[in-house]
Amino acid sequence: MNQNIKLFFILVFILTLTFSQTACTQQKKDNQPKNTENIQKTQEAKTVKPSNNPGIFEIATVGEPVANKLVDFTYKNNNKNLSIKEYAKGKYIFLNFWGTWCPPCRREIPDIIEIQKELKDELVVIGIALERQPDFEAAGKAVADFAEANGINYLNVVVPSASPSRMKIAEAYGGIQAVPTTLLIDKNGNIVERIIGGRSKEEFMQSIKRMMGKN
Repeated sequence: MNQNIKLFFILVFILTLTFSQTACTQQKKDNQPKNTENIQKTQEAKTVKPSNNPGIFEIATVGEPVANKLVDFTYKNNNKNLSIKEYAKGKYIFLNFWGTWCPPCRREIPDIIEIQKELKDELVVIGIALERQPDFEAAGKAVADFAEANGINYLNVVVPSASPSRMKIAEAYGGIQAVPTTLLIDKNGNIVERIIGGRSKEEFMQSIKRMMGKN
């Protein structure tokens, strides 16, 4: 084999391996974590609330896409559809698309928890869990179990695989091809940075401070 061709295949292999360590495509084979810790789950109007967590809710509706802007979506809570735009009003937004089945997503969760603790007065973290179970009962339980076992302290909106909103929420934010994907959104609803793949707390904080004009 020609030396240049060999080099090409080696580079492709290295790039593929690197990407697989930082992000998961939604077509990747399921690698659902098994949590042995059982929790008390309250199922009211498509809602799950483990302790120390603002809530785990089913997505309800998705607004019309606007390029590089926060697209409002709603979640079901106590038989009402509540708006993410209202929930995050007056704060910067850290919008994290993830899945319990994705190893890079799970690895960055502890850092995201710390970010929420440190910046809760200025920034709101919102998780969008793109789960592989077709219905909310199973998908919501997977996220609730994981949240309880890992101490997740921020709101998560669950999108089951069979949800009519699955494609809409992905397209609303420019097409989510892999998770984790994190969008940093300023107080005016402008998407100022799109981060594909897992990051450390230090890397996230650099981006957040830049968004807030603190660098």
